[in-house]
Amino acid sequence: VLTASYDKSVKVWSANNGILEHTLVKTLNTPGHNSRVNRLGLHSKNPNIIASCAEEKEIFIWNISTGELSQKFNYDRSSTSHFGFPLDIDFCKGNYSDWLIAALDTNSNRSGGVLIWDLSRENPIHILRDYRKCVSCVKSSISGSMIITGTEDQKAVLWETKSLDKPMAIIETLAEIGDINVVSFSSCEKYLLICCEDNNALVFDTRFPTRPV
Repeated sequence: VLTASYDKSVKVWSANNGILEHTLVKTLNTPGHNSRVNRLGLHSKNPNIIASCAEEKEIFIWNISTGELSQKFNYDRSSTSHFGFPLDIDFCKGNYSDWLIAALDTNSNRSGGVLIWDLSRENPIHILRDYRKCVSCVKSSISGSMIITGTEDQKAVLWETKSLDKPMAIIETLAEIGDINVVSFSSCEKYLLICCEDNNALVFDTRFPTRPV
């Protein structure tokens, strides 16, 4: 069991007996987050690998079997410094399981975006910029063939993983339903679930995503 906390820590608990196994937090001798931890991402093939993000331009990769930091992605650099903090993260799945996807807030009245890293590289391998406002949530499909993102301006953007030059579809939800908070795929990958801040949940067909089913 994993928990992310306002006290800037990630904690790893035994599901068998409830004992705390590791506390992943910054100390004088160990690295960690400088602000509250907002989201965790779980590697789909390696259960010992997780990602965590906070209100800072860094994403940490942890080995929860040892309780140690294994990697750190920092995007506070010239090509990506205009993005804000990560609002959501997810590991891609299938053949892309070593891809880490981050949905980013806006910064200095500029647009948000999506950064994708491969765990074998230090710099992002893809930067998705087709957004006008912050990107609030992100999710990979079970096979890893698609990525869906939700935004603050009531849009969901569907991407095909093997071809990220332009979106597969931009799904316009109704303006009165508010920001998109959660996106997800069905297990068969034919349907999308989009949850909004006004307590509505919409279901779309990924093949014909022009209106809810």
